[in-house]
Formats: sequence, structure tokens, C-alpha cells
Amino acid sequence: MDGKQNRRLNADRSALPPGSVYYERLANVYHIAKYAVVVLLVIFVLITAIAGRGELKSENFKYFFKYFQMNPFSRSSYEGIRYIGNADMKFSMYKGDLFVLCDGNATLYNMAGRAILADHTDGADSFDSSGKYLAVYRRGAMTAKLYNSFSDVYTVNTEYPITCVCTDGDGGFAVVSSEKGVRTSITVYNQAFAPVYIWRSTDKYAVCCALSDDGSRLGVLAVGTSGGVQYSQLTVKNVLNGETVCEQTYSGEQPLGLCFMKNGDVVSVTEKAMRAYSSKGTEKFEAPFSGELECIEAGELGLTVCTASGNGSLISVYDKDMKKTAEFTVGTKVIKAITTEKATYALAYDKFFEYKGELSATDIDGGAVNMFSLSDGDVLICYPSGTELKETD
Repeated sequence: MDGKQNRRLNADRSALPPGSVYYERLANVYHIAKYAVVVLLVIFVLITAIAGRGELKSENFKYFFKYFQMNPFSRSSYEGIRYIGNADMKFSMYKGDLFVLCDGNATLYNMAGRAILADHTDGADSFDSSGKYLAVYRRGAMTAKLYNSFSDVYTVNTEYPITCVCTDGDGGFAVVSSEKGVRTSITVYNQAFAPVYIWRSTDKYAVCCALSDDGSRLGVLAVGTSGGVQYSQLTVKNVLNGETVCEQTYSGEQPLGLCFMKNGDVVSVTEKAMRAYSSKGTEKFEAPFSGELECIEAGELGLTVCTASGNGSLISVYDKDMKKTAEFTVGTKVIKAITTEKATYALAYDKFFEYKGELSATDIDGGAVNMFSLSDGDVLICYPSGTELKETD
């Protein structure tokens, strides 16, 4: 019976067109290959898990699923972020979450109010949250830590005290310290945490540094003396070849800070003026301050600058090309001012200002410390004990 059935099947197949038999055999090969690939994939995963078991942590998977939220943030779901702090605590936004540094304790809160990262940092008082990693350190210490949203990822140890740490968007970072025989030594690391460039100065002290978003340029603002007169010097280096992109000296001026804008420009700030230079080092802009500088904020749209004006503050807004687009005064000292696509906002101790061609003021609870613009345009106001969401139209 079986022999007859086999002959019948062979006869049936012989009646098929030649191409059909070929494709039937090809389908069988692909069917077997599918299972072979699955088996190889399972073996690869097992070997990887065994070989890298020391590196696999729950934080890796938390970070992977960070942006896969079942209940994304909205006004209706926001209930406030609560913590215990003081007036000296520091705040920043890191990848959409609120970073709080208080009494050496670093905590990262998501917008639902949950602490997703908490670490005791041994007295850290400074940080940089502008890059891929969050850098936390204490000035004068010899250790700095890098974090992602859920865990520390790398610890930097130096032989001399650390002055400043800055990060870039690709995972690189720079550490300002010193060495024997030099006043300043800045080491730039790539995303693999390997040193790729060192800048040294034997006669100047670096006050701060910054990296361009792609990590290709290092900006240094340093202070020195010449003939008994103090000066500030901006130096921009190409870390790939060591060439000097820009070098500017400001005689008699105290350095305050610098940053790279998204368009590649570098902005230097002293107590007397702010200046902008292109990615090729040519000067694009210079604006002397009419009063004492109170705060300056760099954002996607440009710069927002606050200077003292009588008993209040003068707020000037510049776009990405450093053209002044708005200017107004408020009758009280401003803690911070930011500009979004909706408006320019200013924060005082117990007032919130909104400027859209006309200035409006709203009373808020006293004791405000900081504020940040969220992705939907609303403003998060920070107090020593918690936050408040300020809805904007």
C-alpha cells in the first residue's frame, strides 16, 4: 500500500510544472533555515548573557524602556514632585526628568514624581546635565561620577583636585584639574571613557570649560595676570587635531562662563560683556552689560539675559543669530528667565512673569528657587520642598 502511495505522489509531482518543484524545494530549505537561525540566536543570547553577566543590571533594562511609558506625562496626571531640601539646593533638567542636588544627595525625579535615581555623592556641589551623561562632582575633590537616568556608569579619579567637568551629546566629557608643573590640565574623554586629548596651561587657571555637542571642540575660559593686570582668555581647541580654533583675551575682565550653542557658536561671558564666535572662530557678536549680570540662560532658541536695573531687572532676549528680539524690565530682582516658542518667562521670589509683547505678572508662593520649560511648553517651578506646574497658553 505504501509503495503504491509513494508512486502516486511521485506521479502527481511529475505532473507539476518544473518551476513548481523547484520552489517547493526552496521553500523547504527556507523552512529549515528559519529554525536554524532561531537556534543560533538563542545560543548567541545565552553566550552573551554568560560572558557579560557582570555588566547586565536591572538599570540597563530600565534605561532601555525609559521612553516606553504606558502613561505619558500630561497636565491631568501631574501631581507634583515632593522632596526635602533647602534654599541652597540645585536643580536641572536631564532628559526630561528633574535632577535635584542637595547636601551631597543626587536624586532624579520623573514627571510623575517618582525618584528613578538616588545616590549619595560624598558632598557633591556641582554638575553638568547638558550632555548624554549627567556629571556630578565636588569642586576640590578628586572624584567625579557620570550617570545615566538610572545608575552611575563611570567614575573619574584624578591625582589633583577637580575644578570643572563638562559633557557632550555623544557621551564624551572633559575634566579640569592640574598636574605637576602646570596650573591647568584638561583631559577630554571619548564615549568609550578613553582620554583623547589633553590641554595644559602653565600660566592660567581654567575657570570653566565646555564641549561642543559632537565633542569635536573644547572651549576653555581661563584667568591669568599680565603686568599686574588680570585678564580672561577664551580658547577653543579642535580635540581631533589639537589646532586652535579661537583665542580671545579680555583685559581687566573676570570670567563667568561659556557654552556652545546648537548652531556651533561659542558664547563667552565675563562680568562686563558676552561675546559670540562662529565655529571657525570669527567674532559674531558683542554685548556689554548695562548693569550687573544676574543670570543668563542658553536654550534652543538663543539666549535670555538678566541684568540689574535699579530695583528690578532688565531682561534681553537674543535669537540663535544673536539678534536682540525683545527687551523688557520687571520691578523686582529676577532669579531666572527663559524663552520658549510661546513666550519669555521670568521668575522672582514670589512672582511669575510672562512676556508676549506685553508683560503680565502672577503671584506665586514665596520661596521659588528655579524654573524649567517642559516639552509641552508648560513651566515647572521649583521650591525647597517641591514643585509646581505653571500652565501656559
